[in-house]
Order: sequence, then structure tokens, then C-alpha cells
Amino acid sequence: MSEIYIKELELNQWQDHKKIRLKALQQCPGVYGASYDKTSQCGDVFWQEPLSSDDSVVFGLYDGDDIVGLAGVFTWKEDLSEKTAIFAMDFIDKKYRGQGLTKLIYESRIKWVRARSDKFDRMAIAHREGNEPSKRAMLSAGFQYTASEMIDWPDGQRDLEHKYQLQV
Repeated sequence: MSEIYIKELELNQWQDHKKIRLKALQQCPGVYGASYDKTSQCGDVFWQEPLSSDDSVVFGLYDGDDIVGLAGVFTWKEDLSEKTAIFAMDFIDKKYRGQGLTKLIYESRIKWVRARSDKFDRMAIAHREGNEPSKRAMLSAGFQYTASEMIDWPDGQRDLEHKYQLQV
């Protein structure tokens, strides 16, 4: 068994970003704010852009040289303050779940945001109704529930999105 570790993805690792994100959209349709069909058609710049910004980060979870998970921090959501760090894209390949790796992903992102406390004053995250593993992970990481709203998901369903925040 290889060593499992997490690291910030660099621009030259954009293909790892693409590979694991598309795998997430295939394994868990309806969980994310994007669909596999639409996202798989995106060009190289789409995959490179989040890896080249000072205000965002994408972490890759690796087993040796193989990417097996990812998570990101972004600042692009229109309905939140620009001082809000948005946690998104949480994914761990099914065969790696149940090993406590979610904690590593949350700790890495919280540490990244807190190291930039001059830019951010809070962290925000959300999950779809019924996604209990995500809810448990968010609460375990210290996030507090703030609101819920009905939204249209990429799978064509209308369902609740539950929102949480954590102060920097």
C-alpha cells in the first residue's frame, strides 16, 4: 500500500484535477453543482484556471502517484461576501472512504484559509438534502448550520441545499 497524502495542486497537475473531478461527477451524479456531461466538454483552460489563482486552491488527495480525491476553496459565489472562502468539490473515491481521510481534506483547507485571514473572514460550505456523510463532515470540522433553500440541481431535480459557515 502506498502513502496517502494531500497537497495543493499546481498548474502542471491540471490533468489530475480534470481526471478526479470527472470521476466525482460520474460516481456521485446529483451531488455537485455541475454535471458530468457538461463539465466533460470543458477545455483545458477551465481545468487550469482554479490552479493558477491566488484566491483559490484545489487540493488533491493521493495514494502514491494516483489521485483519489479532491477538494477546493474558491471565492466566486455571487451571493456571498468576497471575504468568504467557499469550500467545494469534496470527493474521495469510493474505495478510499471510511478511512478518516475527510478530516485531512477539511484540515488542509481550513489551514489554507486561516493562513490568509487578511483576505477571508469566514468559510462557507453546503450540501444537498440527504447527503448525510457531507453533513457529518461539515459539523465535525466545526461548521455551523446557517440556512436552507430550494434550488435546481444539475440532475434536473429541485431539492434543498443546506448551508454552513465557520469563522476564520
